Amino acid sequence: MWLLRLLSSFHDNFAYWLLALLIAEGFFGLVMMFIFPPISLAMVFLGLISLALALVIKPLLGGSIQLLARILGKTPPATSGSGTTVA
Repeated sequence: MWLLRLLSSFHDNFAYWLLALLIAEGFFGLVMMFIFPPISLAMVFLGLISLALALVIKPLLGGSIQLLARILGKTPPATSGSGTTVA
């Protein structure tokens, strides 16, 4: 049950987690620009890959919540959809 709540919470706040990850990658790329510039360029591509993976992970996360709720015999928790609304 705790795993269902954890996954549901992560799904609801997925946009914020992704934003935090991209900001962290940006700061790391900024620091690396002065230390070893090729890593800074690699961070740009890593950011693009992160965005592409987010398009795949978000539906998989929703599907895993549905599957886990079905296995546990619970009703799936209501999600806010985009994760940007305040309830």
